[in-house]
Amino acid sequence: MFKIFRYVFIAYQTYKAISNQKTFQINSLFIFLSYSLMGMCNSQKAKPDNNDIPINQKQKLEEPQSNTKPLLEQYHKLNALLDLLGNLDLLEKQTQDHINLLYMIRTNIKILIQYNLKKIMKEKNITRISTIEDEEWLYTDSLFLSRIIPQYQQLNIVLETLFQNDDFQNAFPILIHGFYQINESIKKVPIQYTFTKTRNSTL
Repeated sequence: MFKIFRYVFIAYQTYKAISNQKTFQINSLFIFLSYSLMGMCNSQKAKPDNNDIPINQKQKLEEPQSNTKPLLEQYHKLNALLDLLGNLDLLEKQTQDHINLLYMIRTNIKILIQYNLKKIMKEKNITRISTIEDEEWLYTDSLFLSRIIPQYQQLNIVLETLFQNDDFQNAFPILIHGFYQINESIKKVPIQYTFTKTRNSTL
């Protein structure tokens, strides 16, 4: 407030000093002082805090990152790759066994997805068949996440084994890159690996 009175006093003194000058000069002076006062007041305004952020934007900022979403994305990629493998009869028995484990893991994940979606849709009184878009309901379901994590742990172990299998590499030289990307993507998701070396050696 002291600064404002000071500017007003200066304006008054200046007005007296140049009272004999032309009117447009006086007007120019007061315009200049007005902008100076406005600038001073604006500089003293408080910076907006989080309360000024729109509600929908705050919800996006506060929304926790889902570990389920990237895992489900890798499931769908795995699903597509396995459909491209075709006939396995010409492969070695051990290679076939490991690939069959991939099919088994895919089936287990599919069953868990369908079971949990069916449960959620029942709670929401939805009677239609579930779609891929409905999987968004699973993103924040911690119980579902805890159920599928062991399947992805097993999946990574099987894939690591197949990457060292020459028979698999020679049979699928192109598709193996897709499996490698799935493996690396799952590793980036912060899930705990609980399998022991003894269990790994049984694969």
